[in-house]
Amino acid sequence: MFICLCVLIFITLPVCGEDTDGEILVIGTAKVADENLAEARKLAISDAHIKGIEAYLLKTLGRQGMINNFENIINEIIPGSDDVIENYDIRAEDRRGKSYKLLVSLKINKKLMDEKLRNSGIILYEGASLRVLFLISDRTSSDEAPFIWWDDPEYKTNLSSSELVLIRLFEERGFNPVNRLSSIPEGGYNPELFKEELTDEDAAQWGNLYSADVVILGKVDINDFGSVVIGLKAIQVLNASVLASYTNEHIMEEDTETSESITEIQEKMLTDGVTQIIPDILKVFKKEGEKLSRFDIELKGLDSLRQVVAFISFVREKISGVVSVLETRITRGSITMSVEFSGSKTAFVEKIESSADIPFSVGIVFNDTGSLTVIPK
Repeated sequence: MFICLCVLIFITLPVCGEDTDGEILVIGTAKVADENLAEARKLAISDAHIKGIEAYLLKTLGRQGMINNFENIINEIIPGSDDVIENYDIRAEDRRGKSYKLLVSLKINKKLMDEKLRNSGIILYEGASLRVLFLISDRTSSDEAPFIWWDDPEYKTNLSSSELVLIRLFEERGFNPVNRLSSIPEGGYNPELFKEELTDEDAAQWGNLYSADVVILGKVDINDFGSVVIGLKAIQVLNASVLASYTNEHIMEEDTETSESITEIQEKMLTDGVTQIIPDILKVFKKEGEKLSRFDIELKGLDSLRQVVAFISFVREKISGVVSVLETRITRGSITMSVEFSGSKTAFVEKIESSADIPFSVGIVFNDTGSLTVIPK
């Protein structure tokens, strides 16, 4: 959907050395009380600083990160954070009656902000764009047989308790879990994979069907001896190699045989497992010296709002390596969005052009300004 941004506008600046942070352009607003213009100007600058910090945090943490850390952000990060603003410049001013507004460009000191985030307990994860599919055999209910969805994916449309926990844990760490309920493979299913026991190669084939980068294959089992047993393997879809593994067993005490305590132990063990395997996953996917690319894409010549929504959703959900997509400018004949991508701009374009999920055929032009123009064919 179109998003009108009258407060936050991101401008991508050319990369210079190790400095890849873009300028943030914001509008600060204040009321003029008793014709005290100096005080109004001071308040408007303060308002712009807060909006700039919020904009930076949104780009750094992402939507889920902002939701998960909301209390820390509003109580610990934003208050008294003027020191993280490396510099700012007032670009324009306007007064209309009792309203005073400033257009301010500012830059956040990444090192200081990262330190504040760490001190507040907010962990920053790199490689956050990876798409992850979960193949978890779950026997945590009263059913004797474990729940697996891949033996009948068209009709098993519910998510197990373990799957729900893992989706949340990976989202909190910035990954992009595959929504198998809405992301039906375009080429259909492979019936040869409809089996209870999957090899690493089978798991990689499932991941390929869902355009995932990594598959988490494993089990969560409450066995007949009163133990919670968890086994997880992270498998790279590209070559079916095992990137990391985790196994653990917890023997239940007699006085903890309640649904709530089992749920708590299950979640604690899954959290421990995810915490252990994620660093090994990121080591493989993060190339030495690789940095995020930030660039603008201008969509031109689209016939309808449906086409706009379809293309933006495609970039967000189907192109691995995309960290964020933010609509920044709307005109009568075009819409511009700012994209963060883990890799080069050329690699991004290659993924667009080779994807089987693209909603309609497009032509892509590299502009002298560093932006891309996308036009339907």
